[in-house]
Amino acid sequence: MTPRVLQPEELRHYWPEIEYGLTEVLRKTPSAKWIPEDVYAAILYKKAVCVMGMVNEDLHGFFVGKPHENGIFVWAVYSEGNLDEGVMHLVNYAKATNCKHISFQTDRKGWNKVAQKYGFQPNVWRMEI
Repeated sequence: MTPRVLQPEELRHYWPEIEYGLTEVLRKTPSAKWIPEDVYAAILYKKAVCVMGMVNEDLHGFFVGKPHENGIFVWAVYSEGNLDEGVMHLVNYAKATNCKHISFQTDRKGWNKVAQKYGFQPNVWRMEI
């Protein structure tokens, strides 16, 4: 996968695939207090960034993040493939944008082991970089 930052003017083109991924995230996280349209508006008005994982011109995953306390708060992650590669792209993006940490919040039990594998600390999962 090759990472590519989604530009707001491209959002409408990629929205069906991004909306699908966000819907899958929400299906697995019923306690979430957002809807896909919140993400659309945040990207469109540059309150959040979406980094897509591309294979040729096909979208295979993405993460959406928002600036937060000298770092990035990851709002949603969707991957059709290798999560290790996606996390690497997230870390590289954070470093390239001078973030000091990456954080996210979830009540999904599976993330307890996954997040620790990548060096995140529990509670609000956060990784210093």
